[in-house]
Amino acid sequence: LNVAWELDLTGFAFDEIIGIRALPNGDLLLSGATSLNEVAGELLLLRLDSTGNLLWEQVLEGVDAETLRAMNDTQNGDLLVLSALSSADLGHAPFVHRIDSFSNVLWAIELPTAPHDANWGIFERGDSAIEIYGSVDGTIDDHAVWSLQVSSDGVEIVDPTAE
Repeated sequence: LNVAWELDLTGFAFDEIIGIRALPNGDLLLSGATSLNEVAGELLLLRLDSTGNLLWEQVLEGVDAETLRAMNDTQNGDLLVLSALSSADLGHAPFVHRIDSFSNVLWAIELPTAPHDANWGIFERGDSAIEIYGSVDGTIDDHAVWSLQVSSDGVEIVDPTAE
């Protein structure tokens, strides 16, 4: 086994690494929980190039605890980050950030509170709308799901199940 490169994370305020995602261009995105600003549960993102050089870091601040639920790329290289703000007041509030390739937060939106759930996902559809979904935990039907759509600019939220 040959190690191409390694990264010392002691200079970063990770409390724990949650995930590593390879992006289509070979970059890596590390995500983890941090208490960087003395608020437990903020989300820290690091983007590295394919040789391990830091391109950028971004802290997404939450309320009480922010948990990464899903990430996905858009057609133009932006990053969609779906997280959950968990607190006594909010329950599980899904939150979406759209971040460009330079770490700028283009927009952020809090979605209607989701039920306690298991699996969440996010993706950009062919028409550039963003689809967010999750499965409902603890229901009679183990396959119950919820779904929301957000416009590509983060302005409009559509519940496809609402009549």
